[in-house]
Amino acid sequence: MVPAVAECVGCGVTLCGICTDFSADGARCESCMKAFEAEQKISRESSRQHAAAMPDMTSEPADAFVAPQPRSESRYPVVQMAIIGVCVLLIAARYLLMPGTGEPADSSAAVREQVATSAVSCLLVFRQIGLQLVANQPHDPSLVCSDSPVPNRVSRDGGTVRVSHPNPEVYGFREIWVSNESPDPVLVPF
Repeated sequence: MVPAVAECVGCGVTLCGICTDFSADGARCESCMKAFEAEQKISRESSRQHAAAMPDMTSEPADAFVAPQPRSESRYPVVQMAIIGVCVLLIAARYLLMPGTGEPADSSAAVREQVATSAVSCLLVFRQIGLQLVANQPHDPSLVCSDSPVPNRVSRDGGTVRVSHPNPEVYGFREIWVSNESPDPVLVPF
């Protein structure tokens, strides 16, 4: 076993005399010494290039020179604010230009919704008429759909009593009827 003579200042591994590379700030293993030398070389090159790019400060007073800010750092707040501004505009446009929850998106949608609601209420009226007919109660002429000022048509064929809507085209059907055979309304499409 080889005795340890030092500890690497880079990674903390114990080193023998053969593996130890000494530098001004302590002992290092071979891989940490290569990394340290690379850092030193980059630092020297960077300092040399920075010194060449620096203006001659001997002709100006020391307080007149202001170090320029790197351009990439100064653009970040502007880009961030621009992104935030665009997002705020998109959110505002969405709430201002689009209707709220439950409201129709346009007038044609409002009309379709109104027709659908009216059709459902008319079907409920015809269901009620059908329940009366199935129970062998006489047809109540006051039970009419709200969109029809004309009374329902009543027809008899033997023992079958049939009540039809006078104007089913309003709801987009050719026929809407119910009979004493079933309380459910029958919808006949075009």
